[in-house]
Amino acid sequence: MIDHISQISVKAHDKYGVRAVIHPHAGGHIELADELERLVQDIPSNVAGLCLDTGHL
Repeated sequence: MIDHISQISVKAHDKYGVRAVIHPHAGGHIELADELERLVQDIPSNVAGLCLDTGHL
């Protein structure tokens, strides 16, 4: 999944000029602290960031 997120993020930037962000969400593939930690360690912040939903926080 990390590879897919990275590839999609690079394409989004190169083709559309946008920075992709990941929205961790309950019931999703990125939900728990260990999943989120792996994501931020394995994907550089210049490739993709986090979208923190203030309604969920």
